[in-house]
Amino acid sequence: MDLLNKTILITGASDGIGEVLAVEFSKLGSNIILLGRDSLKLDEVYDRLDCSFDSQKHLILQADLALLNNESSHEILRAISEEYKSLDGIVHNAAILGTMTTLADYELSKWDEVLNINLRAPFLLTKILKPILEESTLPRIIFTSSGVANIGRAFWGAYSVSKFGLKGLAEIYANELE
Repeated sequence: MDLLNKTILITGASDGIGEVLAVEFSKLGSNIILLGRDSLKLDEVYDRLDCSFDSQKHLILQADLALLNNESSHEILRAISEEYKSLDGIVHNAAILGTMTTLADYELSKWDEVLNINLRAPFLLTKILKPILEESTLPRIIFTSSGVANIGRAFWGAYSVSKFGLKGLAEIYANELE
């Protein structure tokens, strides 16, 4: 797939897999939208993005996906729409592990945070960004996951549940958007 001039949103772009994807996609000529909650780390990744193609334009969007709601999702849509005519891809990469403990001992606030970042945010962002994705000739949505999405394991709690849910969400979107 040719990524030259493609605009790609990457959540969790401030480090790890998201950072690597952002840097590598930029080398292929993509416009990168970095989304993360740590502005200093996002600035560092932005500075590492390739800008050797004349048409490249990168963007930083600072957002805490644990707090994402309808209004803040629409703000993300507006920010992207102001800079780009379409969105060619979303990489839902942001995730947190949460607490490694038994379900009986899992704190509700931590459970909610994990589910909000790992499952609710990808659902909401995909829903809100769908119109601008449809402006692309061949849009793509990628959901990163984990082996604990297939078989539940003791002590993996909310993380495993969120990845089971994310797998289901990806399968439903694939079927609905076919």
